[in-house]
Amino acid sequence: MTLVDDLDGVLAPDGSTVQFSIDDDVYEIDLSPRNRQKLRAAFRPYIDASRRARYRITDLPAVGPKK
Repeated sequence: MTLVDDLDGVLAPDGSTVQFSIDDDVYEIDLSPRNRQKLRAAFRPYIDASRRARYRITDLPAVGPKK
């Protein structure tokens, strides 16, 4: 399967889906290696100044409608 980079619309046969979160919102974006590297570089100062959470987003329980 060939991905299309969501940022620039270019075919990205060696691209991948990147997942990230901020606050309580989780996002996914398909990126070429070049744009994935640019995203990581943009996040780097914040990652370097932060600490790892005790949980990962995938570890959180799913929330459904209240019955």
